[in-house]
Amino acid sequence: MNNIFKEGILLKRFNVFRKRSEEKNKMNLSSGNKAIKKLSVGILSCALSCTMLLNPIAVGAEGTTPTPTSTGASVSFGNVSITNQKQRIVDGHRIEDIVITPNNPNYRVSLKKAYDIYNGETYINRNGLRFNEDNQTIYGTYALWSFWDDDEVRTVEVKVELSVRNTNPPYDSSDTTIVLEFTVLRDTDGDGDPDITDPDDDGDGISDEDEKKNGTDPKNDDVTAPKIFGLYEDEEGVYRDGVPLEDRIEIEGKQIREFGMQTDSLDSLIDVKDLPPGIECIDWGYSGTPKVDDWGKNEEKREYTVTVKAYDPAGNATYEKFKFIILRDTDRDGIPDITDTDDDGDGFTDAEELAKGSDPKDPKSTPATIPAPSPSPSRPSNPSTSRPTSPVANNTATNKPETGRIDGRDRIETAINISKQAYNKAKTVIVVRHDLFPDSMTASVLAKLKDAPILLNPTNKLDSRVGDEIKRLGAEEVIIVGGQNSVSENVREELKAYDADKNVERIAGADRYGTSEMVAKRVVGITGKKNTAVVASGQLFPDALSVGTFASREGYPILLVKKNLIPEEVERAIRDLDINKTYIAGGLDTISRLVEAKLPNVVERMAGKTRYETSVAIAKSKFKDSKEAFIASGEEFADALVISPISGKYNLPTLLVSSRANGNQEVKAYIKDSKINKLVAIGGHRYIPSSIIDSLVK
Repeated sequence: MNNIFKEGILLKRFNVFRKRSEEKNKMNLSSGNKAIKKLSVGILSCALSCTMLLNPIAVGAEGTTPTPTSTGASVSFGNVSITNQKQRIVDGHRIEDIVITPNNPNYRVSLKKAYDIYNGETYINRNGLRFNEDNQTIYGTYALWSFWDDDEVRTVEVKVELSVRNTNPPYDSSDTTIVLEFTVLRDTDGDGDPDITDPDDDGDGISDEDEKKNGTDPKNDDVTAPKIFGLYEDEEGVYRDGVPLEDRIEIEGKQIREFGMQTDSLDSLIDVKDLPPGIECIDWGYSGTPKVDDWGKNEEKREYTVTVKAYDPAGNATYEKFKFIILRDTDRDGIPDITDTDDDGDGFTDAEELAKGSDPKDPKSTPATIPAPSPSPSRPSNPSTSRPTSPVANNTATNKPETGRIDGRDRIETAINISKQAYNKAKTVIVVRHDLFPDSMTASVLAKLKDAPILLNPTNKLDSRVGDEIKRLGAEEVIIVGGQNSVSENVREELKAYDADKNVERIAGADRYGTSEMVAKRVVGITGKKNTAVVASGQLFPDALSVGTFASREGYPILLVKKNLIPEEVERAIRDLDINKTYIAGGLDTISRLVEAKLPNVVERMAGKTRYETSVAIAKSKFKDSKEAFIASGEEFADALVISPISGKYNLPTLLVSSRANGNQEVKAYIKDSKINKLVAIGGHRYIPSSIIDSLVK
């Protein structure tokens, strides 16, 4: 723990934290909040992910923003040329656009690293610069995030790493680094008049000359009490700053959405009291996992009143309070007890336990008169390549669908057991990361085309069970879908032992969108079918997995987009693969009308109000005649992913279900109306309790 706590969390002097921020590169702020007159400081948000880069809050006056000055000349850096490389700007104001031009007109420029794309804009660094991939331009509002000391003019260099890619076969690329030089003029009060000419640097109404005579700091507003603002990542993943402090509701045992606090004063300190246990200050913000050890027998939420004090060296102070509410989650399944139908995760509903006198919050306490849940179905020692089957209940007499389950002790074993059910032999296997979805969402189509099972594996070490299954299958080819952050080079080296030519193929791009591009090109390379693609959200996994069955059946590549943006990699795939017809999976909350309008010839949008309804909409549209279906959790990606190529192979829909019965009304109606006679659950009781299956078929 850093020595920054005092009855809560007391922020040290601002320059200390700035230096730490520069070293760790973990701050993410946005510009343009006109309600804040100065650079917002205090405790800022922790990095939202390892790839997020930064943009500080830098706000000018209400009037006209000063125009930057630059050389205007074009400067060459290897295989590109840029304009306006050297500029003189006021801190916190917009730079003159920097245009990047590849020396070869057949090439396009993109950022080399996985820079953060936020609200449709790609951030280059923490100082506020952005990159527009459409017009190959660096632009933005530049703020110097380093302590000024006593100087008023500073010259800085900004290095930007680029990838220059050929838009034509063989799609080769090379890297280059450009260097930007900014002469930055300090503007303490953000009024647009730099300190070198401003008679009142801090904007407190007292001239610099008078402050020097009085012995006060002309760069420190000693009159106004600091204001407190919040910084949050909301439930949709949108980052907001300069907003009022808000009450927070978090689930016990689940990593919280990072948040921070900030003031409008450069030298203000923040003191925070009474945070819940498990929440602490990490670098610039608050993070952690709430933990409550003394829940009452029937208590399901706990409220903490957090007090925030902001004060400056002159003694001016502001106090604000907000509530931090922790929801109990007995079985740690991510569903709070207030909505969980099986609080302790023992397979018996809370209603069943209360009726039989057992404790719904104690997994060791179960109804004595209720038989234990049936074990997972046995796996055949020599499964066939025919349609996978599972032990089912015979409900012919009641006209209820037959039900079964394929699961395992964990998601890795579930994927292996699906492989055992569906494949006696397989020439190829697909390996993806087991715990995160981004890179793997588009793997289902490739797996179906290669007639290959999808196996899940941890990032850094080959699971011995995965190796055993590859050996059982007699596979000759291993393909990894995803970059090194998904499946490491160490795992790739271990997998070479199972690959006939010892050359384990990796299909990956710089991010999930680049990976979808590369998988799409691989898919088309197999099918020879250009022209048609399926488009789904790259920010949320359910729609891509629901439509994976349809895409797998037809051999259509899946391309991932953001809600309001088609990434450059996907635009390139559309051009290179001559895509002139698209299907959209998901509603307007995941893929906007703006994106739809930019897609070529949208034939159909398959969507519902929720992820569950969307899976039903896809089933209704593309699997009208099917009388069998798989069901998988809509809250976890893994099970739906590994069954997608199988369901595509046998023309069966995959329906997503909620662990809460009241979230499955549309799915239940579809099963009834379509006269589904066989329903097989994929995954264990934790995400699809037996009670959920029963509710779907009763």
